This record gives sequence, structure tokens and C-alpha cells, in this order.
Amino acid sequence: MLVLDYRPPLADRPLMRLTTFLARPMSPRWRTGMVASSGLVLWGAAWLPGATFVEWLGWIGLSICATYGLLRRPLRWIVRHLHGLPSLRDVASERYAWWQHLLLVAAVSSPVYWWPLRLSLLVQRPLIERFGEYVYAEAPMLYPPATPRMAGLFIITNVQADPGGATVRLWGSHGTMIYVPDGAAAPYWLNPADMPWYLRWALPPTSGHWAVDSRRSVEWLRWLM
Repeated sequence: MLVLDYRPPLADRPLMRLTTFLARPMSPRWRTGMVASSGLVLWGAAWLPGATFVEWLGWIGLSICATYGLLRRPLRWIVRHLHGLPSLRDVASERYAWWQHLLLVAAVSSPVYWWPLRLSLLVQRPLIERFGEYVYAEAPMLYPPATPRMAGLFIITNVQADPGGATVRLWGSHGTMIYVPDGAAAPYWLNPADMPWYLRWALPPTSGHWAVDSRRSVEWLRWLM
């Protein structure tokens, strides 16, 4: 009796499990990890609750997923070429939707001009302007409002008011925000005119009566000048 026993090319050779794994398409979990990490980066770059930890977690996730993807594809091509298998193209589990591409680009470009934080300040400005006015004009300077408290999506953990304005510290962020009541766009130490044009993209943002206090970045920029 003739028995037809068909086995794929990979089964004709004693292959290690790793080799078999490398010859297969990547799991959609890899793509999900890239998208989730991009969201974490944008959340942290906007200085939302837990910003520093969340952003670093996102960058670590992006680095791991990107490195895995960059190494996996050429290794898969080599394995499949050596064993006479057709190359894989346009695999469904590795295909990104348009909004996922947009999210990835937004995350990678987040350090440029601090744009996620600028957008966050612009969207939340009516709420944080009201809070800044309350802290400076209505709340006694010796007895600032109890913290932590919410102002928009920002969680404020410390408030310091003085005749020149008010300084608030946000939970989880790596800096503070300054409320300038006289309408000045920024404190004296933040002057875009002092920076060359090729470094102004990294200046901390301002919005309305608020300015982001991140003097370490300004000192780093001036060191590069």
C-alpha cells in the first residue's frame, strides 16, 4: 500500500526550535507592543500623571520592539532562503494601520519642540489658567491650596506662591511650571533670542501665563552653543 507522507521542507532537516521559530511570521503582539509603547511615550511627553516613569517605560518598549523587528526580518529571510522556503511579504500580523503609523511617527518626533507638552498646555489652558489665577490672587501666599489636587489632567503636588507668580510641581514629571501673572510669556531665563536657530526646537514651551521650568535642558543647550 502506497502512503503519501508530505512534510514541509523545514521538517526534512533536524532543525532547532529557534530556527523553526525564526522562519515563521512575527506575532501580532509585537505590533501591539510598538503601538502601546508609542502611546506611553506620548503620555509621558505631555507631562500627564506619572510622566517620567511612563515615558521611559515607553521608550524602553519601543527600543526593544524596534530592535526585535529589525533583527527578526533579516534572520527570517536567511533561514527561509537556506531551507528553500519562499520569502514572506506583506504578512497580515506585521501590517500596520494608518493610525498606527501616525502614532509611531508622533512618538518618535515627541522630543522635537516639546510638541506633546505644548499641545497638552494648549488644550488644558482654560483649566490651568483658572488654577494659576486662584493660586496667585485668591489663595493666601502663606497658605497655598492643599495638594495633591487636579488641574485639568495635571496632578499638582506642590504649590509655591510669591509676589512674582506661582510655581507648581506636577506629579511624576521631571520639571515644574511657573505662572506669570503680568502676562509675560516666559521667565527671564527663558529667552529664545539667546538660542541659535538650530537649537530653538528644544526650548521648553510656554502657553498663556504659564511657562515650563526646565532649566537643566536650557543649561544643556547653552553648553552646546
